[in-house]
Amino acid sequence: MVWVDLAVNAGTTYGNSRIGITISNINIDEVLASAVKPATLLEYIQDINAIGTWSIKTFTVSGTFLTVIWIIEALMITGIPLFMSYLAAKKPFCEIGNVWFKEKILPPFPVINEKEKLLQTLKTAIHIFLVTYQKPTI
Repeated sequence: MVWVDLAVNAGTTYGNSRIGITISNINIDEVLASAVKPATLLEYIQDINAIGTWSIKTFTVSGTFLTVIWIIEALMITGIPLFMSYLAAKKPFCEIGNVWFKEKILPPFPVINEKEKLLQTLKTAIHIFLVTYQKPTI
């Protein structure tokens, strides 16, 4: 939104045919208006897309070519952080120690031969836990 406002409020340009700079100021009212009214922001973007704001040698970049560049920029701005955070989230992290652990491949779990006996032991342990640590009623 700020960049759009700077482009819309472009003023005096200094330089020559090869390089230049344009003086521009932010109008905070326009920035807030474009934040509250997305339709206004889209109109500005369409105007900038039709005219273009920069060039390569003598070719002013506008229209479809500028749209493709903006899409690539948007994908990079959103895609790279998402991809990097996805890669980081796969690593084991300890919040208490604020450190990354080394990955360790665990061996396969052994096969449970006596399923019913295991289930009964777990049920008994859960029952003992619930009876022992039951909250008192008032």
